[in-house]
Amino acid sequence: EVDVNIAPVPKFGEQGLESSTSQILSPKTCSPKQFACKDQITCISKGWRCDGEKDCPDGSDESPDICPQSKVSRCQPNEHNCLGTEHCIPMTELCNGENDCVDGSDEGAHCQEFLTNCSTMGCQHHCVPTLNGPACYCNSSFQLAEDGKSCKDFDE
Repeated sequence: EVDVNIAPVPKFGEQGLESSTSQILSPKTCSPKQFACKDQITCISKGWRCDGEKDCPDGSDESPDICPQSKVSRCQPNEHNCLGTEHCIPMTELCNGENDCVDGSDEGAHCQEFLTNCSTMGCQHHCVPTLNGPACYCNSSFQLAEDGKSCKDFDE
């Protein structure tokens, strides 16, 4: 008689599954020649940043905080640029419960996540959560000053 003991094989498979799952969920490290999208999963060529074309799934390669001089900033003061488009909406329409941007980027989880940060921003007039964090904006006929918090008259 031969007594055959078979070791439970699934352990190896389970470990493999765990490691592949954790790789998917962990932030990706991009090479120095690449730009890390805000989703922390996608890497794109640094040359594609601020080229007017949304290459990151979340559009973060074209966001105003990364591309201050690009066409992303063609909106008037106190307006928000909808991701990947040249469509501008008033800052007052951000996080108001209605999708004003075609892609819905003016609404979403960030509205609640960054809302508390607005109280610590120290904005002179108003603060609103954006995909890039809280942002100050001003009453009409005023524009944001260089400090990003205080408001000055358009004519100043």
